Amino acid sequence: MMVSNPKSKIRNPKSKGAYAEGAKILIVEDSPTQAVLLKVLLEKHKYEVHEATDGEKGLAAARQIHPDLIISDIMMPAMNGYEMSYAVKHDQAIHNIPIMLLSTLSNPEDIVQGINSGADYYLVKPYDENRLLSSVKAVFSTPTRQNGPGEIREMEIVVDGTLYTVRSSHEQILSLFLSIYHNALEQNKKLTETQAALKKLNEGLESQVREKTDQLISGFVGTTQAISDLLESRDPYTAGHSRGVTDLAISIAKKMGMDHEEIGGLEICGLLHDVGKVVVSSGILNKPGKLSRNEFGIIKQHPQTAYDALHRIPYPWPVARIVRQHHERLDGSGYPRGLKGDEIHPWARILAVADVVDAMITHRPYRPALRRQTALEELSRGYTSKYDPSVVDACKAVMKLDTSRILVVDDEPTVLELMIGFLHHMELEAERYEDSHQALDAFRARPFPLVITDIKMPGMNGLELLEKIREIHPASKVIMVTGYGDKELLLKSLRLGASDFLDKPFVFEKFKSAVELALKHYEEET
Repeated sequence: MMVSNPKSKIRNPKSKGAYAEGAKILIVEDSPTQAVLLKVLLEKHKYEVHEATDGEKGLAAARQIHPDLIISDIMMPAMNGYEMSYAVKHDQAIHNIPIMLLSTLSNPEDIVQGINSGADYYLVKPYDENRLLSSVKAVFSTPTRQNGPGEIREMEIVVDGTLYTVRSSHEQILSLFLSIYHNALEQNKKLTETQAALKKLNEGLESQVREKTDQLISGFVGTTQAISDLLESRDPYTAGHSRGVTDLAISIAKKMGMDHEEIGGLEICGLLHDVGKVVVSSGILNKPGKLSRNEFGIIKQHPQTAYDALHRIPYPWPVARIVRQHHERLDGSGYPRGLKGDEIHPWARILAVADVVDAMITHRPYRPALRRQTALEELSRGYTSKYDPSVVDACKAVMKLDTSRILVVDDEPTVLELMIGFLHHMELEAERYEDSHQALDAFRARPFPLVITDIKMPGMNGLELLEKIREIHPASKVIMVTGYGDKELLLKSLRLGASDFLDKPFVFEKFKSAVELALKHYEEET
């Protein structure tokens, strides 16, 4: 399957036939065998085919013949596919010609170059003839877009510990993501088919396929999270919202007895639930005052926008349907379709509760974060009419248990291990980070009731981390740790809102007392 950048300027020769019969397609491919196969296949379906053997010749041909579509390989001499795509998109005479790159997208460098090249479509190798043809037909059956290429931004992302800079529209990133996701689904489908064929010969294959499937789902989640983070980067107030909703939804689902495979699907739905907001302007997303009726109408389109982008992807779960329904309400007062009761998927009911609770307990430009108890009271007012009572009950139970989550930050591994050991002894769940930036990302994704952090650390120090935590979730408690006995630093941390401080080396009883007191105050205040 191939997916497109929804806002690219696409020349659409639909007038030539249902699937643009006779449309000019330029093939840029240095392999004579691959070029011939593509040419024969496309000419068989009445397309006018032109050829070029490398990126330089492809660029020259595009300027001369103005094709309706360019299909290009990546690895070629003289000028590769990424470079050619970039050149086309920066030439005003031909920048609106859609480009389909044939890529394995097998490593982070491929992904980053694919984004930066400006290509409109990605067909992931290996592919069969039917997939290629359906992808080409989809290009010509897409209505012409007259609007621009979307909001272009330069962003830095970290993949496997390496920093990359990408410059693209959020729509293009979504397009690339869906291509990667679909390829992973295809791999999983082939594994499942292989399992069915060989099961009688090798019973051990079933467990191997299950393990590989788990790895693929894990990869889906990782890729989905990265794309979700990039899409949310336009709105500092909702950064991490999708992860927060997802984590709360998973906790609710576990409380309700949902099995492992279903939870994997729910996680994907949660991370994608707001992906339709990619078409909403930053001005509306970040507006500090009340939205106008027209602006709210634009916001209300995002579930349907997400459905339109996702419904052709063959997920193992009804992702598109669930994402479209996360703003529906049991009494029919929701949107976009006004569904009622059993018309709403059970997973969408979970996401509805998780979404509204996360929105209430995090800061927004138009209001401060609500206390957890206040948020639950607000939710309960719509208990019987809008939200599934069983989901609300599970949410309340989960949020009462939430105080067991502790974030621990220290650049010294031995100190981290000691604090983790203390917390485990207290039967508390702890998440550890040696890097304060990574810790802040985790906190943004889902605020912790308590953070224990060293003061003096490389990069962002503990005081800077404290300030950012207080901005994101003022209710969270922060215990500062120091091995230097610097009273001035400790006093400054208290003025910034720290709840307590601890001196190294630790004494367990003092550590335990400080943690218990901070959690007690958190429960009382929220």
